[in-house]
Amino acid sequence: MPRLFRSLLVVAAVLAGMSRVAVAQVVRGTVVDAGNVPVPGVVVQLVDSANMVAARSLSDVRGEFRLAARPGTWTVRTLRIGYRPAASLPFTVGAREEVTRRIELAGIPVALSSVRIDGKSVCGRSARDSTTAAVAAWEQVRTAIAATQLSMTLRGVTATTVAFDRVLDPTGRTVVKQTAAIRTDVVKQPWAERSPERLRTEGYVIDEGTSGTTYYAPGLELLGADAFLEDHCLRIVQTNDAKRLAIAFEPTPARREIAEVRGTVLLDRASSELRSLDFRYANVLPEQQQAAGGTMAFARLGDGSWAISRWSIRMPVLVQLLRTQALGGSQVSVQEIRMTGGELVTVRNGRDTLWTRTPLALAGILRDSASGDAAAGARVSLRGTEFGAVADARGRFVIPGLLPGEYFLHVRTASLDSVGAVHETPVSFTDSGTVVEIRVPTARQIASAVCGFGRGAGPTNGRGVVLGRAVTRGDTAAPHNLKVVAEWTDVTVRSAGGAPSVDRTLRWLDARVEALGTFRLCGVPVNTAITIRASADSSTAQPTEVRVAPDAQFARAELVLESSRPGIAAFAGNVVDSGDVRITNAEVLLPELNLGTVTSERGEFRLPAVPAGTHHVVVRKIGFGPLDATVEFAPNRTTAKRVVLTRVTTLADVRVEGQSDRLPSSFHDHQKLGLGHFLARDDLAKQEGQRLSAILTTVPGLGIAGGRNGQGWIMGKRVPPPFRTPRRGDPEAMIYLPDNFEAAAGMPAACYARVYLDKMLLNRENPAAPFDVNSIAPSRIEAIEFFAGPSQTPIEYSDVNSSCGILVIHTRRSP
Repeated sequence: MPRLFRSLLVVAAVLAGMSRVAVAQVVRGTVVDAGNVPVPGVVVQLVDSANMVAARSLSDVRGEFRLAARPGTWTVRTLRIGYRPAASLPFTVGAREEVTRRIELAGIPVALSSVRIDGKSVCGRSARDSTTAAVAAWEQVRTAIAATQLSMTLRGVTATTVAFDRVLDPTGRTVVKQTAAIRTDVVKQPWAERSPERLRTEGYVIDEGTSGTTYYAPGLELLGADAFLEDHCLRIVQTNDAKRLAIAFEPTPARREIAEVRGTVLLDRASSELRSLDFRYANVLPEQQQAAGGTMAFARLGDGSWAISRWSIRMPVLVQLLRTQALGGSQVSVQEIRMTGGELVTVRNGRDTLWTRTPLALAGILRDSASGDAAAGARVSLRGTEFGAVADARGRFVIPGLLPGEYFLHVRTASLDSVGAVHETPVSFTDSGTVVEIRVPTARQIASAVCGFGRGAGPTNGRGVVLGRAVTRGDTAAPHNLKVVAEWTDVTVRSAGGAPSVDRTLRWLDARVEALGTFRLCGVPVNTAITIRASADSSTAQPTEVRVAPDAQFARAELVLESSRPGIAAFAGNVVDSGDVRITNAEVLLPELNLGTVTSERGEFRLPAVPAGTHHVVVRKIGFGPLDATVEFAPNRTTAKRVVLTRVTTLADVRVEGQSDRLPSSFHDHQKLGLGHFLARDDLAKQEGQRLSAILTTVPGLGIAGGRNGQGWIMGKRVPPPFRTPRRGDPEAMIYLPDNFEAAAGMPAACYARVYLDKMLLNRENPAAPFDVNSIAPSRIEAIEFFAGPSQTPIEYSDVNSSCGILVIHTRRSP
């Protein structure tokens, strides 16, 4: 059965700091060298008359220390790495007294550089009283350990560490699995330390049966205690580095029945500073002796204090294999090795960096998430830093000079640039040996994500995406209550019976607006002029036109809102009957503003630019009772209305004999001047039952373009004779014009006349969009005026766009 283990290793522990002793007596002072220069990082001990340490402290960057004391006689002893201990003269501390001492270091340096390897071993109690080189060197170890312990109690010192857990194969050479985490905290020591007393009596490896095996590591307290010297032998051993002095320790023969530790400590020969400690286990199973152990590395900080810069412990998982009957018994083998450890990255005291490890290099591979191909030429950067790189032809990149930590990696590609997007992914960088692999999305995938297209769908087949941002000029805050809408005209060319037809339908789409003023429009047509309008509280933007290129499928729009621009509203909605059936070609009019439109085949309408205020609105269609209402339009808002028209019973057409007196006086004035061509009610009545387009074929200088659904569009004189439409797959689609039409050089083939209904312009576009005159029944019309060109057009209808003709329709009014 497998023998499980339990590790008590901890990477970092929160330390609230040493609690202040509730005493009134204090010994404080400053440690200086022979040149009167403050010395940081000196261990200062308060020793009583029995040579027992009652308090200890570590001198700071100013060489200052503070010790809590009781009334009595004391001596201050200093421990400094590279020197033998030194002590002050005894002094007395009275009740509620604060004593100040200036300590001048004058200890004799320890010359580790001259220590020779003699192979002598000092063991047990004799080691504590020995004066051999090994024991003298061990005193430097104890001084460094004491300094490290005191350093960990300093307040305000935080450290960033990388902690890892690994699973190695039975040989310990291959990493099977690894997880790592980065955290910033106050670091105490790498592992939970068992009391020296229990370690001496119970040992460092505890087999707890089915609960597992617990491995303990020697803690700093134990390594610095006299008990450690009593239980271990010390000797100077050979090392490969001439600049290092190695002290080996191993348990005394008296400890052979207890699971113990043995190892090596390395010191710097020149400075006597502690560099590292490696240990293994003794008096355990051979498999544990070979595979289990740990290491610690030490570093001196900028303020003279010390820290453990690297640590790890290896713990083998053992299994017991049953042997064959011939061999008998069982055999223990290593199933895997669990390794837990960490590394110090930075140490800071407030804004001051006390220590930082050597920078590493972050390596990675970028791949296209759709195809899996290398993302060659992709640009990589770390958010908030100046570090970056460019991926090579294989998608590989390297960013040197980094410390381990949590980063956000920004990736930019040509595809993402087309939609103004950046791919951001978090990266936990722990060591240079790990190569991160990042899948970079394409622009199409970004669009699918932001627009919610289904699987296999996207901005294809004539549909695209517009991404953009709206800002208020002079204001860094996002616009409040931002509204963005896109408008365009769908043009459809049809052919019925050889006669072509062109449908033009106004479309619009409200954008999805984010809190930061960004917006997206999903599913807009490609290769089509799209007008983007934006408005917010007390501000509006000048409309901008964008076009989604067919090969890009994306476009960007940037709008600037002006607080000083007058408020513009929009009017949108739909028109239905009482049965909720959509009503097409219903007129939606704002008569006083000369604004109007007709509903689409879906019964929808939209007027994008209505001055803010209260206006008269009329919605009407033959066969329905009209809506006549007053509507308030808020600035920079879309007023949405659902209009319900009620069907009415219509009387048969009434023939009016003689000249109608219900026509505007301008009709008679224009007719008297002989401008244009005129049809009165009598003329219309003679052709009762025909569509309006058929009636207008008798008007000189006027052409008709017919649609397959019975539409009729008025075209001006200056259009070439029959021409083909650009529609593919329908070679018979034609527009037929009278033979007497003359073509003017440079004029567009589709030159549509402007149409006024009761003096309200119905097609305001430039150039004019076609208007279906067959949507108006002749029985509703009182009279018609047509002016073929600017020279004939009266002043009230004349403008720079009258060259394709002006058609004026006057509807009948009730007596």
